[in-house]
Amino acid sequence: SKIIFEGNSDIKKILNNSISFFKNEFDDTLNSLLIKSTYLIQETSKNSKGQVESYRSQIIVNLVIKNKTKIVSNKLIQKNFSYPTKANKFELVRYQNEIKNNLIREIIQNINLFLNIQ
Repeated sequence: SKIIFEGNSDIKKILNNSISFFKNEFDDTLNSLLIKSTYLIQETSKNSKGQVESYRSQIIVNLVIKNKTKIVSNKLIQKNFSYPTKANKFELVRYQNEIKNNLIREIIQNINLFLNIQ
């Protein structure tokens, strides 16, 4: 009956545009879907000078299907990717965005599988 997105706005936009949702707001017997997303970039190692040598990008998406009073189903999807740093910061940011988009594509596949099973 309704779809609620919480969390990272980039992930929200991509998920909303990539997954076919069929909403029927007039049928109160239908379940609602809550999608919470988080995007993290973590430093995973540093050299002796304190400079970052590697990172890990992680996306966490929690899907909650619920009716009016209780949770019907819950699925936590986590995807991450580790990579070395780049000397050029512009290239690093571009590479991190590419990784983010690839992780989101993997999550979309998992969401589609999960929703088709339900």
